[in-house]
Amino acid sequence: MSMIKSSQRGKEETLVDVTRLVERAASSLTHDAPLLRNSDTFSLQDAMAALEVTDPIMDCCELPAVDQSPGDRPRRTVPPRRLPSGLRHPLSSLPWDGLTLGDARIIALETMTRLNSVLSGAGAAESTYTCLYAHDDILIDMVNELSGNTDEAAKHVVYASALLLVKLHDLVRTIGLNADIYEEEDFTVSTHGFFFAPKLDASILRKAVNTAIGALRKLRGKDKTAEDDAKLLTLLLQLQLNFFDACTSLSNLTAANVKLVVEETKTDALAQCLKKAKDLQEILNDASKNTECSEGGDERSRRTLNAAFDPYMYRSLMGNAPVRNVKFKRPSAALNELISIMSEIEWAVCDLLLKGSSLARIKRMLEHVSISSVNILSRSLIVLNLYFDDLLLGQYDISTLITEHMHQHGGVPIAVTNTEHCRAFAAGRLGKPVYDNLKVLALNRNRQHAYIDALVLKEWPSLQQDATNLDYLFRQELGLENQKAAFMTNYVTSLTMAIMEHYISLSVELGLLRSHHDLAISFWYFAFLSSTRVNIMTIMRQGRIQQNLLAARLAGEREESDVPIEPIAQSRSKKKGRKAAKRTAPTNPLAYKETKEDVEDGIELMVLTLKRTLSRGIVRFIAALDQAGLLEIPEYEFTSHKMRFEKRYEAFSIFTTPQPLTYDDFEHGYSYANVSQQALIASATECFKDSKVIVDKLLSQLPDKGDDCYAPIRKQEVMNIAKVCVGNSLFLHKLSKQVQNGGKAKGTVTFDFEAHRAFCTIKIM
Repeated sequence: MSMIKSSQRGKEETLVDVTRLVERAASSLTHDAPLLRNSDTFSLQDAMAALEVTDPIMDCCELPAVDQSPGDRPRRTVPPRRLPSGLRHPLSSLPWDGLTLGDARIIALETMTRLNSVLSGAGAAESTYTCLYAHDDILIDMVNELSGNTDEAAKHVVYASALLLVKLHDLVRTIGLNADIYEEEDFTVSTHGFFFAPKLDASILRKAVNTAIGALRKLRGKDKTAEDDAKLLTLLLQLQLNFFDACTSLSNLTAANVKLVVEETKTDALAQCLKKAKDLQEILNDASKNTECSEGGDERSRRTLNAAFDPYMYRSLMGNAPVRNVKFKRPSAALNELISIMSEIEWAVCDLLLKGSSLARIKRMLEHVSISSVNILSRSLIVLNLYFDDLLLGQYDISTLITEHMHQHGGVPIAVTNTEHCRAFAAGRLGKPVYDNLKVLALNRNRQHAYIDALVLKEWPSLQQDATNLDYLFRQELGLENQKAAFMTNYVTSLTMAIMEHYISLSVELGLLRSHHDLAISFWYFAFLSSTRVNIMTIMRQGRIQQNLLAARLAGEREESDVPIEPIAQSRSKKKGRKAAKRTAPTNPLAYKETKEDVEDGIELMVLTLKRTLSRGIVRFIAALDQAGLLEIPEYEFTSHKMRFEKRYEAFSIFTTPQPLTYDDFEHGYSYANVSQQALIASATECFKDSKVIVDKLLSQLPDKGDDCYAPIRKQEVMNIAKVCVGNSLFLHKLSKQVQNGGKAKGTVTFDFEAHRAFCTIKIM
């Protein structure tokens, strides 16, 4: 129907049936002229808006054809229904008066799949508000209908489930907006004018859930089916309410209660969430109760779902622009993902707030979050609580953590970190860059590369200059003019190079390097940076050990001077030759005992050495393949390798330390023209053997799963690196056999990142 104005009455509007006009126009379409358009006015913008996005998670707003009734009738496209204005809307009435507990179970489980779609990135129109009970007018109608009624369990369950869905979506959206790190693929903040039932607050939500649970408890002792349904629905409602309470608590922390609230949330709300979710999972896994509402079910289930949910209700708001193609999971699959998200909140958010006691440990925990593809809700809660009430994690003064890290990790003497200049440098200059460096680890892995390039790296050249000036000042104040003490310079340079290494590693992980030559350059640059940082970290570590040994020696000497000397015996022995009693004093152990953080720093240095050696081995393996003729360096018509190098590593050109490398440096270091094939292969093989030795040493020193929150690397990742070492060694041996005695290498080379996302296994097939 099309609405037009009457020419006689002016403002009066009437409806005109245009169905036949559209059908006639559509029937004129052919394969040669498939578009229904006016060629005189059809623009490129219209064409781009009408294109279907090829990404599988998107669609072009086309409504799918569905079977309307059994028989031989063809499948037809059904337009979305009108939004009902109440429970008993004349055109779209909802199941209510005849609602059974079985219907309530189907609707409640399906609302859980909508919550899962929200946490997977779907917008309000494609997730929450495809449930017709979730709309404000319907919720108000249900409140009025159920006022004073506490017995109709099915109705109370549907009302509580719909209200939980709305309020959880509103809470998740608020957390995402406040953290402000979401990306389009993470989270959709657009609400299309939805208000999430503002008149129904959290207290009303809890009352609704408790009333529904109370009504379900009255069904105990009834028939077996009703009792089982009541048990399932009770678990489902309690699970979602506990999840709401946990997210609410973690998004409203203050410095005064952070430890207490987080501990209570972890041991109470989240623990209850996980327990009830696993109990519910067992019920859903039971074949007799595994009602897969989203896909199939009996005829009554399908009718209930079709009456209560409409995934295309708001397609008219989208126009012809491509939108996210939301595929709702089965309840059991949606529950599994919710369990995963709850577990992430437990170890990624709560453990960070409870156990993040130093800057190095906080960074290592965030690095683990970064590589674990944690859900946007957990990452938003991390950023929300990363710095609040002027404290890092709401607990620590960031300048104090930085100065402690300078001493522990950078070997900066306490005499330097306690100076006013050092504290001012930590608070005024290093505070914001260090915070940004932590925050970037909570971003989507795909966005970290761009964030580092655009924001993070630009601060560090001036920081390096300030650190150099501070070192000069400290040498004057401490009387070290004749020494080359560079405590602050080494510390800041080490932090800078760690960011540069992460930037290069991300380019490999994200598949930004399209040829073996680009990979060789990347691993070569990474090997240079990691080698330099290993040297700096070794110098800083040795300096700190010497300082600790000196401190231990001085403490021992003070202890010895305070111990009273045992008096000489008054009476001498009658036996000749017996010597007088000797003075006794405690033995002073000069060896410094390592702390847990010292051990963690040592493992971090070992991991960096492993990555450096592995990168060198991959570069030499690729060079051996080039030399054997199995790979061919690509040629470009409109650019050159030098220009590509300069553009790719343009972000590093702002630094003087380390000095930025050039493509000429790479060609000089990559050229093995004067090295025999066997010698080059042997050199690469040696690198992988050395890497495997380090891997074995790491596996013996790393703690088991559950006690490894501070570990610089997890055992699973080390085992994956071991696969890379072994795989590359095997294929190097194969290449060596082919080229021995002047033979010609044969095979197709592939670069496999299946074992590890940052280091490849080079296969010759």
